[in-house]
Amino acid sequence: MNLEQIPSKFQNLLKKTFSGDVSPRKAIKAKCYDCVCFENVKEQISNCSITACPLYQYRPYKDVKNEN
Repeated sequence: MNLEQIPSKFQNLLKKTFSGDVSPRKAIKAKCYDCVCFENVKEQISNCSITACPLYQYRPYKDVKNEN
């Protein structure tokens, strides 16, 4: 997927991420957006079941009450 195929509301974050001009938290958010293909991001990221992902515990939108 190239930048033109990504919804415009995510493009600025990705441009900054690729240039190294974001915090680690925003870089993780950008990776999670990419992982869910930029669709229903809050729902899909909060319900992520890929616990083997090294970023799993740092993902945005997680429901802290349901974390082990």
